[in-house]
Amino acid sequence: MRVLHKRSKQPTKQWVAIWLPHELAHCIADHSLAEKFLNKSGLDPSSLLHLEECERKANQTFLGIGLWGDGVPVNWDRSDSIETLAISFPGLTGADRNVRIPVVGLSKKQCCNETWLDVFDVLQWSFCHCATGTWPEERHDNKSWLPSDRRRRQQAGGDLLVKAVLVEVRGDWEFFARVFGFPRWNTKKGCCWRCNTKPNKALFLKMYEVPWPGDFLISKMATTTTKHIKPQTPNTPLENQKIRNPKSKRMKS
Repeated sequence: MRVLHKRSKQPTKQWVAIWLPHELAHCIADHSLAEKFLNKSGLDPSSLLHLEECERKANQTFLGIGLWGDGVPVNWDRSDSIETLAISFPGLTGADRNVRIPVVGLSKKQCCNETWLDVFDVLQWSFCHCATGTWPEERHDNKSWLPSDRRRRQQAGGDLLVKAVLVEVRGDWEFFARVFGFPRWNTKKGCCWRCNTKPNKALFLKMYEVPWPGDFLISKMATTTTKHIKPQTPNTPLENQKIRNPKSKRMKS
């Protein structure tokens, strides 16, 4: 895969270890855990709808898999972080809901756009075999198996013990911006998919025990110069709160 060279900072190809999702799903079923992991109780409505739609079209039962992306600080001075992709099982409930199985970990200093393209090329190939329930007959780049792939060569063309589909991808905004190209919070065109607010219209607000008022706050405050809102009481509706300009004299409370 293409990663940044530690010294030259130029993309170079290096070997990267990845735990393939179709092999992980097969391993779970091989240990008689498939019935437990097929639980759908913990799925949110959108993930459940997607899984049921896949099952309806394929007339098959699928294991719902999630992909979790996050960075983990390392070194005593937190000078680097390991960018981690982990498999989750959003259908599980209770303590099992927190199960995370890392499939790849990379130093943030060596990650570039090409790195994530290569990583997701492999994951896409693996998830396709998860859905079809078959062992691949060649490597993800359409090349023949390497000597280290002896076990994979023996199972090529066979059936997996369980079929699975990707039902959700989770991560923080930094992860989505860096990996999937989502707009960042300071993007001039705006980053919100629910409103058309842009950075030049947004305000820095200091809230005092007031829940985020959502679109109302955006539409109410976007054309004002107000920087602070101080409610009369915690339960006072936003539209009834007194608003002051920060340049004016401080109001007594």
